[in-house]
Amino acid sequence: MKISHKAVFHLDLNQEDRLTLTLANIRNLFREIPAQQCDISVVANGNAVNLFKKNAVPSHAKAVEELRNLGVHFKMCRNALANNQINKEDLIDVCEIVPAGILEIIDLQRMGFAYIKP
Repeated sequence: MKISHKAVFHLDLNQEDRLTLTLANIRNLFREIPAQQCDISVVANGNAVNLFKKNAVPSHAKAVEELRNLGVHFKMCRNALANNQINKEDLIDVCEIVPAGILEIIDLQRMGFAYIKP
């Protein structure tokens, strides 16, 4: 199947309601367009990386893992992790680490990803 929709969701605040909205937005997207036709990334920087710590928001950890199984990438800013004293082992297992969240967003936008700020 051909990729028809690309989007990057940007989280930069440690606000559970924003994570809830982001996950709901992605699930709603997949109700309209098959996940196989989408290339979706969630980029967390700033204090938002705290939302992806194991047991930080247990009710969302399963949803994050389920969406990863559908192809969604959860990318954590290495700089933000260092600033928040979070190690890779502290994160939900499916999270990826990128050198700089802002650079990742810029690169994704250059590749045609729509920028979404829930």
